[in-house]
Amino acid sequence: MFFVISGMLAFRSLDHYYKHQDITIKSALSWYVKKIIRIVPLYYLALLMSLIAKTWSPYWLGSEEHVTGKNILAHIFLLHGLFPHYTDSILSVEWYLGCLWLFFLVSPFLFKYIDTLEKSVIFGVFLYIVLPLLSAKLALVIPIGDDSQIYDAYVGTFGPLKQFLVYMFGIILYFVIKRLKDLKNDSITALSYALLIFGMIALYGQVNDASTIYRLSRDEMFGLWFFVIILSQALHSSRLIVNPVFKVFGKYSYGIYLFQFVWLKSYDRYINYSGKFDGEVRFLISLVVLLVISYALTRFFEKPLIKRVCQTNLYRTFIDNP
Repeated sequence: MFFVISGMLAFRSLDHYYKHQDITIKSALSWYVKKIIRIVPLYYLALLMSLIAKTWSPYWLGSEEHVTGKNILAHIFLLHGLFPHYTDSILSVEWYLGCLWLFFLVSPFLFKYIDTLEKSVIFGVFLYIVLPLLSAKLALVIPIGDDSQIYDAYVGTFGPLKQFLVYMFGIILYFVIKRLKDLKNDSITALSYALLIFGMIALYGQVNDASTIYRLSRDEMFGLWFFVIILSQALHSSRLIVNPVFKVFGKYSYGIYLFQFVWLKSYDRYINYSGKFDGEVRFLISLVVLLVISYALTRFFEKPLIKRVCQTNLYRTFIDNP
């Protein structure tokens, strides 16, 4: 879901950003800076807290056993998505950012050439055909060694080749919504509910290991069904999806996502309630605690820091003169 939404919002951001200027390497650098400032404050803080609390994942480190200086540098520069042993090793969730940043790097240039729904669909079909071939080639050349589970997960889920089509679903969704935004009538409302019901049933089936469509992986199937659900809400929002509770969790989902394993591992280490309904209790406590943590960090750390950075002369000079 995050990849689909990110692809859609990236193209919406680029559409707004490039209304009055050409797409060049310099202007792309300016757009990258805006994205970095939005991504890194909570991300860096989560990395620091995980390193201090030692809640990193030995499983994803494999034979490396501990977090190295190279690993930390790769995370700082958001290049950990290129390295199987690093991609999910500190936060147990940062593989998403490792892939997303690589997608952001190519997005301005995709936006330059993919400017219609038809072109986005054609490119999506191209990726649908080519990416499985590239993944198969990568699986053959990547050095497996003693950490086969890491390389299998990287090729099968955590690597950018496996998630690029899902990100492309979001780009296609951007153009679909743009094409349909002026169609507001009863038939659109009916179509919206039909898509929502179909998407929810298909998503439930995927959670329960339903079969995949030819050449699409399980991850890509999840992306496809979230594409359908998000499209349904773009046509006509339903209170089932668009409601105050989901809005609050959506607003603070980034912090919840980044800090979830730092909290969960601390919970298991220091609380570890094992009474009646232990799973449900753990879930509810964690949900509330993570929401409070994300709210506090967003309001009192992330937003003030971003505001201060955006007020610096260096930032203004760079953004105003890309």
